[in-house]
Amino acid sequence: MTKTFYPRGIFRLPTGGIKYDESILNALLRETHEEMGLDVLVRRLLAAVAYCVVGEVTNKPPVFNTFAFLLDETGGALEALEVGKQVEAFLEVGQVLFLR
Repeated sequence: MTKTFYPRGIFRLPTGGIKYDESILNALLRETHEEMGLDVLVRRLLAAVAYCVVGEVTNKPPVFNTFAFLLDETGGALEALEVGKQVEAFLEVGQVLFLR
């Protein structure tokens, strides 16, 4: 997706946040619907990344986490449903190849 305030030609993968006491799956489904208007089925987890402060003691919890999933569309129409997010356009990727 690109937003009205991004530099011309810059697109990024949609992202979202997890609300307090919300599961990762529910946040994924909610954010995908809000940001892209799509209903999806999770095919698989691609990555789980934990960000820690460099130089900190390693037994401290991460300061931030990122999760990436491979999804299949099951319905909806590609459009931003959240008002005020300044989404300008979407760019669909025709085929993505993943190495196992």
